[in-house]
This record gives sequence, structure tokens and C-alpha cells, in this order.
Amino acid sequence: MKIEVFPTHLRFADGDRENHQHNAPLGSIVEPLRNQLLTASNSALFTPADYSEGNANVTLLDYRYLVSSSSSSSAITPTTTQTTTSLHLVPSIVEFEMKPTDASVCHGILEIVHREEDPQIRQQLLKSLADIEARILVATHPDLCLDPSPSVEREATIAAYNSSKYKAAIQTSPGISARVASSDGPTSRTKAELRSRHNSGDIPKGLMNGDGDLARLMLVNDPHRGGAGADARGKGESAAGAMVSSSSAPTAGNGFRPRFARLEFIEEYRKRKRVFDSEIMLGLDTRRQKQKTDKKIMQSTEPEYMALNGMKVIRTVRFEQVLKHGTIFTILNIVETGTPDEYEAILRVGNEQGNANGPYGTTLRYPVGNITAVDNYLGYFKSFYTLNNKMTGVLVTVTNPVGGAAANGGTTVQGTL
Repeated sequence: MKIEVFPTHLRFADGDRENHQHNAPLGSIVEPLRNQLLTASNSALFTPADYSEGNANVTLLDYRYLVSSSSSSSAITPTTTQTTTSLHLVPSIVEFEMKPTDASVCHGILEIVHREEDPQIRQQLLKSLADIEARILVATHPDLCLDPSPSVEREATIAAYNSSKYKAAIQTSPGISARVASSDGPTSRTKAELRSRHNSGDIPKGLMNGDGDLARLMLVNDPHRGGAGADARGKGESAAGAMVSSSSAPTAGNGFRPRFARLEFIEEYRKRKRVFDSEIMLGLDTRRQKQKTDKKIMQSTEPEYMALNGMKVIRTVRFEQVLKHGTIFTILNIVETGTPDEYEAILRVGNEQGNANGPYGTTLRYPVGNITAVDNYLGYFKSFYTLNNKMTGVLVTVTNPVGGAAANGGTTVQGTL
């Protein structure tokens, strides 16, 4: 089927010379045409010659970009002049296939069934047409992908683990309540009892010893524990008994024991980070702000401030953002790393000026590069960060880069750019 599309109307070229508006009663047909779907409402527009392998062939002649505004405005009521003019234009031709939807296929089958008056023949016809519909769906829809998906396998593994983690046979011991051996799994009371006895080191040696699923799940390969080369401390711990052990596991004779060294390291790191974030980070403009109130800062004789283990600050940028629950302060320092012509950036965000306290408090430290990279980075950073923050100034100190400081913008001592 051919469809001619103009700026103000469309026309079906297969013998129909009537013009239809885009928002006219044909609006329900135009939308499926745009989506290339063959619905029950527009299937009657096609003739049997328009169908091929279950799909309807459509040729779209687009005159919207060729017809002038004057001719397109008068195209609502076609005349002989406009028809003659449109014949000399070369439209943009688009050919596509309209695929039937499930609703249109079902509608066509039901229409064929309802034409039959005999109820018995209607039932037989419905079964036959259902088989035809199934074949149409197989022919027109893409093949199903039955390859295993990693997400499906992961969900199946989690479900299998959760359903079988308490099904392993647990060997009882005189020191453990008989409820531990029940098939329903350990209760909250027995879990607490096992946890307390495990922390105190009073677990019997034969507890949960076997080749069950739980034993295989809990075992880990620790080369520092077990074997002939185990130290006296490892032997003493294995003699005290293990939570899980298996003769077939790589750590035979020594079971799974959690070690809390990593947890202690994390807690220590968090403590040091909280102390570091609560300290005020100095910048180039700190002396000018604190000159009247803090006499300790006046003891410095250099125009540049030494911050963070003696690293010299050469740039300081400050921002602030006013929110409903308070003001967020941001300070960005560019410091020397000790390597010639290499600099780092220290970014700190917090609810107070200079520190990283508050729910949004954080401190980032990362390398930037040479002095040219510093200038380029600050330009991009300011253009991005000032989208929702107010900049309160850029402080620059004297630097001695290769090629002269004037070429790189580092010529002012505690000046504001």
C-alpha cells in the first residue's frame, strides 16, 4: 500500500483520492503506522496483495520537505494545479513492513470464528485457528534465546544455598543442647549459645565435624593455618577445636576461624580519618582571615602556608553552597609533592569552613601533574563546580615553573584571580 504524506494531510494512493488530516478520525490509524504495527483498526486498509509472509508492506511517499508552505496550506482542498505540481516533485520514499500485533491476530481469528453459525463447527474451527495463530507467532516473532544468563544462575545459586544451608547433619555433643541436632536448623537461642561458646574458645572438637554441605561451605583455604609447617600457635588453636573441619578439605585438621585483624585495621583507619577530617585545613587566605584572632598563624614568616606534613600550598579555591539544612563549604588546595614540577590536589567538603564534618564531609587527595596541568584542571573544575556552588575566590602564590611563572599565571602572592 502506498501512502502520500504532506505537511497538512495524508492520502492513501491505492485508488483513494481523498485527503485525510493528521488529527482527523484517522488519528487512531496514523499512530500504529508510525510504530509499524498492524492492528485490527488498520488491517482493513490493506488488500491481499499488500501482505507478504504475514506482514503488510507499506511504501511511504514523503512530500513534507519538498512542498512549499503556500502550496501545503492550500493542499487541504486539492486542486488540479496542486496535483499537477506534486507530480513533478521527487518525494522521499520509505518502505517498511507492518508486523501484526497479538491483539490483531486474535481479532482476526475471532472474526473468522464468529462468521460460522454452527456451534460444533465453530469449536473445531477455533481449535484449528488456534494452531494457525501459534504458527503465525512462531513465524513472525524472533527466536527465543535459551542461553543461560549469569543473573539467572546467580539467583538459582542463592536460592539453592538458602534452602540447603541448614540441612547438613549436625553431630551432637554432651556440652551442646539437643536442639542443635534438630532438622529445623539452629534457633536464635542456640545461635547465641554457639556464638558465645565460640568466642570463649569452649567449642568441643567434634562439633559440626563431617562432610556435609555446611562443612564444605564454611571451609576456606588458609595457607598460614594447618599442615606440617604450622607454628605452635596454630597447633594450639587447632587443639582447642575448630568450628568446621573436614578430612577431604585442603585445610585438614584445622577448621574455619575468623580473624579480626582486618576489622581492627578498619576501625583504626576510621578513627584516624575522623580526627583528620575534624582538623582545619589551612589555605593561602587563612592568614588574612585569622590575622586578628589567631596569633599562632602570625609566627609563620613565609608567604606560603605549609600544610599536610610540610607540603607547600600554591593554589586555594573556596566554594560554598546554601541548602535547606545548612551551608556546605568546599576548599581545594593545590600542593607540592616534593617532586619537581609535580602537584597534588586536596579537596575537602564539610558543613564547617575548612573541615570535613557533617553528613556530606569527605576529603579527597589525588595527583594533578605539572603547573600547566594545574591551571587547566582548575579552569575545568571551576566551570563545573560553580554550576551549583558559589566561588569565593582563587588564591595564588609565587611558583617557579620551567619557562617562567608569568606564562602560567603564577605571578601574584596571595592575590585573587
